Amino acid sequence: MDDTYEVLIVGARVAGAALATFLGEAGHKVLLVDRASFPSPTPSTHFFRGAHLVRILKRLGVLTDVLNTGAPPLTRELFYFGGSPTPVTSAPQDAGDIGHGLSVRRATLDSLLVRRAQSFPSVTFLPRTRVGALLKTNERVTGARLVSETGESFDVQANIVVGADGRHSFIARAVQAPIEESAPAVRGMFYRYVNNYPSWDGCPLDAAEFSLFENEITYVFPSDAGTTCHALSVGSEHFHWIRERIEDRFKDQLERHPGVKDRLLEAHHVSRVLASYPEPSVMRVPAGPGWALVGDAGVHQDPWSGVGMDCAGTHAELLAEELTSWLNGRAPEDSWRRRYHQRRNSHVRPLFQQTISLARDLRPITGGRHA
Repeated sequence: MDDTYEVLIVGARVAGAALATFLGEAGHKVLLVDRASFPSPTPSTHFFRGAHLVRILKRLGVLTDVLNTGAPPLTRELFYFGGSPTPVTSAPQDAGDIGHGLSVRRATLDSLLVRRAQSFPSVTFLPRTRVGALLKTNERVTGARLVSETGESFDVQANIVVGADGRHSFIARAVQAPIEESAPAVRGMFYRYVNNYPSWDGCPLDAAEFSLFENEITYVFPSDAGTTCHALSVGSEHFHWIRERIEDRFKDQLERHPGVKDRLLEAHHVSRVLASYPEPSVMRVPAGPGWALVGDAGVHQDPWSGVGMDCAGTHAELLAEELTSWLNGRAPEDSWRRRYHQRRNSHVRPLFQQTISLARDLRPITGGRHA
């Protein structure tokens, strides 16, 4: 295997695999690594919007493959406010030219994205591989010491190392990426998968559903292969109470959401209830000498607003554009870093601030139109 690359990307889920695909399409020599193998799950609510990640999937050339998994285009949204059994129907959020949102289980989606990245001859993918240490010269990151699943260590050199390794990013910690904004953990999430979930009105499953009651939201997202994702966002104290008897109390919470309760009880459970623990929301400086951050490694925000996957795809697109400009000699390094930082923040800061401002108490939106 070669030991020199233009770009080393650590983390091969939405942000990392999308970035590798964009760079591979441009002919850049990329090494993509992940400590997991694929397909494999990761905690996520799975929902994304037409103007954002769905558009990115189309640009990456995988949207047809994603639709072929059976994930239905979500062309409307149903909102149940304050325990109402009757929904308010709305057009899909940020549908863009594509006109619909999607929900896909991460094991399915991430595997398709990794496969697409590998279709380019300039992209090499190493699963079950982690970073043991970053290599530096005069405070500049110049590569990484990688560790295989057998414990074998080997060094690779790269013009830039990109951390796409999630909210607990090793790369962000190793470079001591400064924090620009943060907020404490105030919410947690539960979710499970079901089959045979009936639609509200007997029509095909084409709607994302949001039931808002006091300080919690229940989400229902028809997904791939006939599955539906049922998720619940609650405040931290309530999260820990539910966690003590997770299966029973997750089910009990449906009494507060009569618009979806009977249909979810009728559906067939195909997974246990999974928990995503409360985590701080953090926005980090996204680039420095020889390194960059993308996806949750750069910005992690409470998942109640469901914008994480959209941001991961959009920021991968922005970073690919700026890296390609630099790698092709059209922009100096300080210029691409500054532009990526500015463009990312212009996109994400309003979303981040709205997410954290409402996360502590969602009751102000129970009379609104959007979750």
